[in-house]
This record gives sequence, structure tokens and C-alpha cells, in this order.
Amino acid sequence: IADPNALYVVNAGGNDLRHVDELNNVTVSPYSDPATLLGNMLFSLNHLIDSGARHLLVSNVADLGLVPEAEGRRADATALTVAYNSALSAALEALSAARQVSIIELDVFGLLNDVISDTQNGGTKYGFLDASIPCFSPLSPFTCDDSVFSDTLHPTGRAHEILGAAALEIVKANQ
Repeated sequence: IADPNALYVVNAGGNDLRHVDELNNVTVSPYSDPATLLGNMLFSLNHLIDSGARHLLVSNVADLGLVPEAEGRRADATALTVAYNSALSAALEALSAARQVSIIELDVFGLLNDVISDTQNGGTKYGFLDASIPCFSPLSPFTCDDSVFSDTLHPTGRAHEILGAAALEIVKANQ
């Protein structure tokens, strides 16, 4: 039984969209299809709602075309992410209305684009110096406080702090 007064945070889909093989090549899997991912997400959200959840914060997927591992396939990765996020946004709106629950969408896609754009323009807003070389790379001249990414996929702790602050801000704005 879910507490109807609690906020349930759901962040999923990114790893499924970026399904790659052990050589870091994009591979086709049933989960690479945005429609399949959306069906899985809606199944999970409906399960939470059926269990009593009434307040949900659901993040869209960050622009997978901007992560370092997407080098050489950035346009395809971005297109796949956009397709999924567009379908997710429409589905969340419909689900909220149909099930009479509060669903806040956290725009992780837009936030990562803003962070990367700021980094490319001197980093005055967020303070990052680089978004292409992961800080854990042996070739990186950057610390994890200076780089957006810790490895070829995952944001650094500081980037997660920014995401957390954005989540808190949107929740407060929707109270």
C-alpha cells in the first residue's frame, strides 16, 4: 500500500534506450523501441497508482546524444531520446487526467542541454569546464568538480546535485 500523501519519484528508461553490446556498439533489443519503454513505464506508474500513490515526479530521459559514449552516433541517440520523451510527456498528461493524480515531469533532457551549453560557453551558470572528457578518464585534465561526466555515460556528483536542486525547485513550484 502506497502512502497517498507521499511523493514517488520515478527515473527510468535511459539505460534501456542506450542498449549497447560489450564492445560499446548500439544493438537492437526489444527495449530499444520507445513504444516498448513507454509501455513498461506506464505499467509501473499504473502499479504505483493502483497501490495508492497520488503524487508522482517522473523524469524524462537525458539527451543520450550528449553523453561521451555517443560519439559517432549523436544524432541517432538524440532522435531516439526525443521520440521517447515526446511520447512520455503526452502519456503522463493523459495518465494524470485519466487517473486523477498529480504527475510532475522533470525535464532532465532540457537540464542536461542547458548544462552542456553553459559549459561550451565558459561555464558561468553551472561552473563546469568540460562536458566531453569524463573526469575518471586517465587522459582527463579535469576533476569531477570541473567535468559534467564521471565516465562515458554517468554525470558527476556535482551534476547530480544540480539535478536534485532542479527536482526540488519544480516540486516546490507545484505545491
